Amino acid sequence: MENLSPEALLDRFRLSNNIYLLGSFEASLTIYKQQVRALNLVWSMIEALPPAKLGRVAVIGGGFAGLTAAAALLHKGVKNVTIFEKRATLCPLQDGSDTRWVHPGIYDWPDEGSNMPTAALPLLNWNAGRASDVVVEVLHDWERILRNKTSNQTVSVFLNVKHLRLNRTAEIEWVGERVDGLTREPPSGNKFKFESAILAVGFGLEPTARFSYWRNEQLGQPELVPGMRTYLVSGHGDGALVDLFRIRIARFRQDRILFDLFAGNTKLVNALRNLKRGLASAQISPDQLYEGFERIALNPTFGVTVRNLLRLDSLDILRGVSQRCCLTA
Repeated sequence: MENLSPEALLDRFRLSNNIYLLGSFEASLTIYKQQVRALNLVWSMIEALPPAKLGRVAVIGGGFAGLTAAAALLHKGVKNVTIFEKRATLCPLQDGSDTRWVHPGIYDWPDEGSNMPTAALPLLNWNAGRASDVVVEVLHDWERILRNKTSNQTVSVFLNVKHLRLNRTAEIEWVGERVDGLTREPPSGNKFKFESAILAVGFGLEPTARFSYWRNEQLGQPELVPGMRTYLVSGHGDGALVDLFRIRIARFRQDRILFDLFAGNTKLVNALRNLKRGLASAQISPDQLYEGFERIALNPTFGVTVRNLLRLDSLDILRGVSQRCCLTA
């Protein structure tokens, strides 16, 4: 995000006078970038608003972005923070997800430093790993922040929120279960006027998918029934391409694949970096990106070794939105 004044940055997030939206209209919605946006939003709120106007803050959404915003508010001395989450736990999408790998900079690869495993965040920091392990790491830090909050700070967490209505003045009406440590109160309804509200609704669920991207399954394991199985992967985003790799590459691990394919192959990595720089500087168009990848793949001097890693028990059809699938940075 460019260098903006606190007031200008706050306007980037503002929905109405005192309601702010985190990331839903941004081009990139990774966990790491949503956390960065949450930190930037809270910084701009603290810098641009008088404490009395900031007042009691509601955070709608208990995922990574919402928790990061709440942690930053507490760190900056805000006295009253309330979190609303419609599911039964915090970070519910990624909690228990053992088949998905999360990395703070993988979508910036092959830029310099993009393979660094730590998010290097001042609050709720985490390291690359299974999504389930990242959730545990973040929630442990969140619990530490709650233990260390000052005596005049109040944090309220409502889970299983079945009804929530927010009006333009940040008045919220809700029905949910208040949680304090291991204690849960019975579901109850309430209405309260907050001075500020942050919408951190995040990724959400895929409306038409039979299974969520974050649910566990066994695509990456060998078939136990003899023969070949054919899969159709529809789409060409990061999720589809990771599933393509898991289906077609033997013993695929997201934490190892860059090393398996590119270790010591400086010429190939530089060619990919030049392609990405050309796209960023508009020297090549997104429509030309496929041809660029194709030239690299067919150039024998680059020594692309993915063919040696292919599984013998599966085939895959990748269906994009057009006849050619492109990766966009």
